[in-house]
Amino acid sequence: MISVLLWIIGLYAAVAACAYGWARRRRQADRQHYVLVAGNHQREIEGYVRKLQWQAQRLGREFGITVLLAPDSYDETAAIVEKFARGETGIGLVRQSVEASEDHRSKEEWERAWESESPTSGPQQWIWVELPAAGEAKGPRR
Repeated sequence: MISVLLWIIGLYAAVAACAYGWARRRRQADRQHYVLVAGNHQREIEGYVRKLQWQAQRLGREFGITVLLAPDSYDETAAIVEKFARGETGIGLVRQSVEASEDHRSKEEWERAWESESPTSGPQQWIWVELPAAGEAKGPRR
């Protein structure tokens, strides 16, 4: 009787360890990093960030958000993102400067630089979103 109970406990522990390992590998493979290329978007940036947070929580994925701020941005976009960065982990702000030549890097160069600085291990999927300028249309007009 005791041997049967030990077999059941051992089998339960083995299944739990396999499920934990599978979930951990899946979580690392599902890591996404959103890069929002923004300018003067003080009215929209909070909505974009909150929508991405909600979607990641709903899908159960780990995520990171970096806002790449254009050098000609003069509104409160940076201040809004800085408030998110203080309170939320995984949200960052990078300001591009007109003078610095390193800020005119390609997407691949930015990704390599961020991956080398990132404390997380495992593969990441990079998703670049260039927000439309204030005067551009957001969709087809009818």
